[in-house]
Amino acid sequence: MRPSVRAAVPALLLAFLLAGCSGGGAPDDGGGDGQAAESTAEASGETTEVVAETVWPYQDREGEARVQVHALRVRGELAQLTLTVTAGRGGDGQGDNLYSLYGSVVTEPYLVDTANLTRYNVVRDSDGIAQAPDVVDTRLVFDQPVDLSYTFAAPPDDVTAMDLYVGAFPPVTDVPVVR
Repeated sequence: MRPSVRAAVPALLLAFLLAGCSGGGAPDDGGGDGQAAESTAEASGETTEVVAETVWPYQDREGEARVQVHALRVRGELAQLTLTVTAGRGGDGQGDNLYSLYGSVVTEPYLVDTANLTRYNVVRDSDGIAQAPDVVDTRLVFDQPVDLSYTFAAPPDDVTAMDLYVGAFPPVTDVPVVR
């Protein structure tokens, strides 16, 4: 995938997450390779409890997607954000991707530790590839939930909640940190 397309993909995914929160941030210059987009529900069983929910309206067409945040779980030096995106009417119903629904409106998600005034970006591997779903390769079919996972550096032990930002959508505040 071309770098310019990869840059827009993570932004779209985050836009889904933050419809119920305030947002901001500039587009990222990298994208995910889809490795982190594996179903976390199957892998860990952690996506059952919803800790935050929001709706993201589509960019260039009628309709919206429901975003449910399930967990921000710390394991060692990393934290994994798990969410589910369910496309609503307005897409083509056959498999729009995040980019086709949101364009460059969204950017790669990031977390903010409001107590320590620290921003956490998605972790990148040694090749600079974000450990996040690819917005072009991630298909959304009407009324079928898709699990997404993003990896961040873990916050300090005293941090119990963080705010999630995606593009211009309002942030999702006080996402609990589970240890």
